[in-house]
Amino acid sequence: MIKQMYGGELIFDKEAHLYTFDGAPVPGVTTILKVLDKPALIPWAIGVTRDYWRDQIKSGRTDFDKIHKESWNASKKIAKDAADIGTNVHAYAEAFFKKEPLPELLTDQAKRGVEAFHKWLEAHTIKVLAAERLVFSKGYYYAGMCDFVAEIDGVLTVGDIKTSSGIYVEHRFQTAAYQHAMQEEKQMKFAGRWIVRFDKKTGVFEAKFFNDFETDFGGFKAALAIHRTLQQIKQEQSV
Repeated sequence: MIKQMYGGELIFDKEAHLYTFDGAPVPGVTTILKVLDKPALIPWAIGVTRDYWRDQIKSGRTDFDKIHKESWNASKKIAKDAADIGTNVHAYAEAFFKKEPLPELLTDQAKRGVEAFHKWLEAHTIKVLAAERLVFSKGYYYAGMCDFVAEIDGVLTVGDIKTSSGIYVEHRFQTAAYQHAMQEEKQMKFAGRWIVRFDKKTGVFEAKFFNDFETDFGGFKAALAIHRTLQQIKQEQSV
């Protein structure tokens, strides 16, 4: 995907998930936010490992070394499967917004996620202005992919779609980064940000509107500073 802006060329390599501006690498918003602690992940992974062990022992297995190796990868497989479902739901929403042919829904969970998506559409008056919108902040030098820009119930917003189990603080920072990049590029103000979660288990949606831009963008800038410091240290250590 290529976008001409600021007298240069922003390119997003979807397969590698890498951004460049005039050939120079640009850190992505979600990559930057990986510096944030995610306290829910460790208990979740422990729970997955525990459940895997329990199920295997109940089945009568006694090859404990093999179970141990398998349990180590159990959470990785579940995370990958969840990511694949999320990708499928995102692709459906993008195609729907762009009035393109809709992709096949590959699992029952993806179908429930799309069911939630349509319930959200019915609950609001939504005029989508752009979907899968490349954004770039020349001032702070980061890039990202905003799921949608829309007027929702008459209010101009940026938005992001989630299929995770909740809406977390890093999602607020993520969308604030998109909002800033759009405002920097367009020299216009957005009223806020919608984060919309489509539950792939229940088929219901959760939608939250955030308008505390300064606080959330401040959080993103702090993460960006940490990311840059870590990259600098990594470069120094590689010399």
